[in-house]
Amino acid sequence: MTTTTTTTRPGITHPAWCDPDQCSEDRTRGQLCAVNHRSPLSELTLTTPGAENSTLRIRTWLTQFDDYDEATVTRSAAVPFLDADGDADIPPDQLEAAGRWIIARAEEWREAIDDPEAVLAAAPPVECFPWCVDGDGHGDELFADDQSCTTAEHRVTLSQHDDIEMNDGTWQADYAAVSAAAYADGHMAPEIRLGQGEEAPMRLTASEARQVAAALIATADLLDGAR
Repeated sequence: MTTTTTTTRPGITHPAWCDPDQCSEDRTRGQLCAVNHRSPLSELTLTTPGAENSTLRIRTWLTQFDDYDEATVTRSAAVPFLDADGDADIPPDQLEAAGRWIIARAEEWREAIDDPEAVLAAAPPVECFPWCVDGDGHGDELFADDQSCTTAEHRVTLSQHDDIEMNDGTWQADYAAVSAAAYADGHMAPEIRLGQGEEAPMRLTASEARQVAAALIATADLLDGAR
């Protein structure tokens, strides 16, 4: 299930035209997947004598999300959204004025979006833990939430399970996977990841992982008749 909040972490880089208070994050199982950048609303009131005013509202919206099948972050095109309200007849000169106003807003946003200096930068590199399998500082990640250091993954084949289909369409024996992850800047707690196949793993503290390991060993000893 994906949830959206209206707060963003300080580590997220916003474009110059963005209003951070209007931004939101998309998360799945706690994993940051996307940031939705929104500009402040621009408004134009169209006046008609003897009638209610009509207001045009427009903003631009840029969604950045991780494409985990690729090595780089994908950025969607910035798309202007137009919202008009009011109940009034608009004369041709007002409609023409509205058109000029919309074109001017589009030119402002286009200049900002196309400006090389406005391109959203990746998060600054971190100093990896010695056991990190990457060890490169994760400087190509857009979000600080993705700059986790991870250990090599240990896999155990699950002989009691049917084969599973992998993300690439191939089939292989099901497996349990164990790894550890931590953040060099400490903004999230270290965790042990215990998963099955391609499913999202359980996230355990070191103490919880030891308790699970002890329970597994004790149960296996019972099954084997160990004393």
